[in-house]
Amino acid sequence: MLPSYFEEIRKKRNAARLFWAIVFLFAATLYFFFQGYYPAIHLQRFFSASGGSLMESGSLIRSFGIVNINIKTPTTNSLLNWSVYTNGDKKMVDYGNYTIAIDKPGYVSGEMSFTIDKETPYYIDDITLLPDGTYAPLDKDISNIAALGNESWLAQSGTTTWFYGGGFETGSLVLTGTVDHIGEGRFLSGTSIMEYNTKEGIWKTKTSSALTRYLQACPSPKYQNGYLRCESKNTLLTEKWKTLTGILSTGDGYIEKSGSLILDNPDDLSPKILSLSGITLIDHEFIHIEWIWYTPTESGSLISIGETPAKEIDTGLSHIEYITWENGFLISIWKYNWKAYLTLWDPHFLETVKKIPLPDRPLRDIRISSIGGNFFLKTADSLLFFYKWSDHIEWLVDGEILAVGKDFALYKKDDKIWKGSWIDDSAGK
Repeated sequence: MLPSYFEEIRKKRNAARLFWAIVFLFAATLYFFFQGYYPAIHLQRFFSASGGSLMESGSLIRSFGIVNINIKTPTTNSLLNWSVYTNGDKKMVDYGNYTIAIDKPGYVSGEMSFTIDKETPYYIDDITLLPDGTYAPLDKDISNIAALGNESWLAQSGTTTWFYGGGFETGSLVLTGTVDHIGEGRFLSGTSIMEYNTKEGIWKTKTSSALTRYLQACPSPKYQNGYLRCESKNTLLTEKWKTLTGILSTGDGYIEKSGSLILDNPDDLSPKILSLSGITLIDHEFIHIEWIWYTPTESGSLISIGETPAKEIDTGLSHIEYITWENGFLISIWKYNWKAYLTLWDPHFLETVKKIPLPDRPLRDIRISSIGGNFFLKTADSLLFFYKWSDHIEWLVDGEILAVGKDFALYKKDDKIWKGSWIDDSAGK
């Protein structure tokens, strides 16, 4: 009786030990998994390993990360380090350097390289493929194309002015006669400023004695960033016909005067003004990043304006030619040994930089826009394209850029106006 009792106790203790051993092993596995490790037992390496930790030798535990890429066109072929990658798969991969190569007939190919490590244990991306372009002469006799915004334009044909929307397919006559475009959809007619209201389909005219006096002093002004600007006189005329002097530059959300930035509407009684005292400006470029204004420095970093103490973003770039904040990304164009590069920064991991060489083209009238998560870079005589985190830039258009829409561009080449289109014929099928 007594021996069987002790035998039963022994069995229960062994069962309990086994149970807690399994619990401990399961808990340890979960702990290491959520720390970014997984068991990778190689018996030959395990028995031959001498010295060092198991984690260092890689015999039992290896580090891993996650790759999750969602390409909007489901049947796309893609390779992850030359192995087939299933679209949308949350793939577990070892730490290391990776390249995703995307190739689908009828679409612009892409290649993105990235690193999975302790600092960045994942790569997540949503990609909308850009269809290959079609190029043909535009069967329209037009000139002086002016963008009105929201996919709409005015263009002159002889002595008439026409309105175009959408893909620049069909125009409607809006004015018999021509007017001088002075920028941003504003036109000068005598001493009046005209603007075409696309919603109401009518012209609206502004005039005043202050405007007349301003035009007498500056007969060829330009409309820039919402203001009438006379660069030769360093003056500016506000919406309420107030003349400001000593203007050095204007930009998106600011007016620069000597030693200060006007941020709020200058017509307000108390506009917000930031002092530039103590800041050495290498150009007149200012950028708004998450509620703080910055300007580039000679060293290539960005220094904050109006912050005490000043904040600095070390870009590591030599000479910044252009910088913008677009779709949550800090994008800059800079030069090193006369070669131009574009960098794309993740705002939450500023140390993560994608550097892309740019074609040898004049960097004039730069504008970067984001459509479908991808980026288009327009200059005066070229239109370039790159996927987010791409390793290279695709050259879409080589010619004088006249208009850029969501899926097309008008450009002038060989004394002809051409239209390049990037329309996905498979959409909706």
